[in-house]
Amino acid sequence: MKKISGSTNIDRYIDDYKQANNILDDLDNHHFSADMTLPQKVAVLEKDLIRCAMAEHNNNKSRAAKSLGISRELLHYKINKYNI
Repeated sequence: MKKISGSTNIDRYIDDYKQANNILDDLDNHHFSADMTLPQKVAVLEKDLIRCAMAEHNNNKSRAAKSLGISRELLHYKINKYNI
């Protein structure tokens, strides 16, 4: 089968689209109470994202931080802040 020029970009776009939809599905699965403030909701999501990244990278902070797009120092700060 002949590869169509630019299909790599199309494949990347499809993967990005699927990942974005997975994130939206995950957001829908969080149950926030109506009285929670935006910072409280952000904290819940941030803790979940950090826990997932740490688990995915076998608690390697450098790799987890890189996957989250933050510095290792900021990840360490957030782990201490959220008692993770």
